[in-house]
Amino acid sequence: MKEKNGIFYGWWIVVGVALLLTVAAPASVAVANIYQPHVTEALNISASAFAVSNTIVLGMGVFLSPIVSNLLSQKFKMWYMIGIVIYVLGLLGYSRMTNLVHLYLSSFLTGIGFIFTAIIPASMLVNKWFNKQKGLALSLAFSGLGIGGVIFSNLVTYVIEAAGWRQAYLTYAIILFVVSALVMTFIIKVDPSEKGTYPDGIKPTANDNDSLANKTVSDASYKVSGPFKSFARDPFFIFLLIGAVFIGLSNNGGLGQFPPFMTELHGATRSALIVSIYSAVGIIGKLIIGIVSDKFGVRVGTNYAVVLCVVTFILALFSNNWTMAILMAIAFGLGNGIGTVSAPLVTSSMVSAENYATVYGYTSSALQLGMTFGSVFAASIANFTDSYNWAWIVVAIISALVGVCWTYALNRANKLAAKQLAK
Repeated sequence: MKEKNGIFYGWWIVVGVALLLTVAAPASVAVANIYQPHVTEALNISASAFAVSNTIVLGMGVFLSPIVSNLLSQKFKMWYMIGIVIYVLGLLGYSRMTNLVHLYLSSFLTGIGFIFTAIIPASMLVNKWFNKQKGLALSLAFSGLGIGGVIFSNLVTYVIEAAGWRQAYLTYAIILFVVSALVMTFIIKVDPSEKGTYPDGIKPTANDNDSLANKTVSDASYKVSGPFKSFARDPFFIFLLIGAVFIGLSNNGGLGQFPPFMTELHGATRSALIVSIYSAVGIIGKLIIGIVSDKFGVRVGTNYAVVLCVVTFILALFSNNWTMAILMAIAFGLGNGIGTVSAPLVTSSMVSAENYATVYGYTSSALQLGMTFGSVFAASIANFTDSYNWAWIVVAIISALVGVCWTYALNRANKLAAKQLAK
């Protein structure tokens, strides 16, 4: 039965997660490069040297994601706030840096803070509070990524112009700490039981507790259970990770190289417009992926996003035409939520609740690995072939392989879960 005392508190969790992502994510992704010309001039370093700091920030997730997910699953609020403090120290370090070594040391702290406070904890919280409407809840929560990018890109630019880049880092650090502390104190509850409710606000009935043995073997609700070590080498888990790496390569290949590609074809002003289009459409795109996944299943939702990603890079081949470039930006905005929305949904649909934190930690690590090298990967192909067209062809193929890998992984996981149940 549904709870009757007003709105289900899980939707307040969604609001809280969106607020946390609004302040935590942009500092390491959306606005990181706004500081670049000011920092390179002040420290007398090259743009490529500054770019290494971004690689360090994203690269930390490759190694730390499984550890962070396990720590958060034990004492969520404590470790989240520790992550915020580390994140703030990294931003404060940026505000006081005087040389390249200081930049890189601060990037290590920022990367650790980012992985503790962004995608992983957001996915874990929504997974705790929602079952039937998990896709919608995730997509709404992750709207904070786009909203934060819009807010802080303008705020950081304003503060830099008014008071300098050091003050901009300091201002961001203060906002990050204050907003995160308030949200964690007054909104976030880690488990529905803390509010005397259940996932989705629905109390389990006798029918919900019936033995799964009474269900058909084809039931997609089967999930792999048991100790993590018992399935860590199973093909479903391996293909889950391979698909996640491919998503990172695809998404960051586009995010990193579409701006210079569009500048080359249409100039800086139109390139900025393309970025604005796929950033804005991305907010709606995540919502659609979540709704499709809830209504038609995770397989359909995932492959819907895969098709959009493939279409994006095909359209990129013809984007010397301005109309095709706009269509490319729209398709990319609609589909690139596959990394943030589909990845946790696919993971959740494969493994039981007690294994989610561990498995998603590895999924996030694989995703970060792809993201870390995605932009460099696409740029290297373009440089080697002297054309972005070959880069987009290769990335389109990689995008299609995401659907192959994850469809196989989902089917294999269902069969393994049914086999476990039959024992």
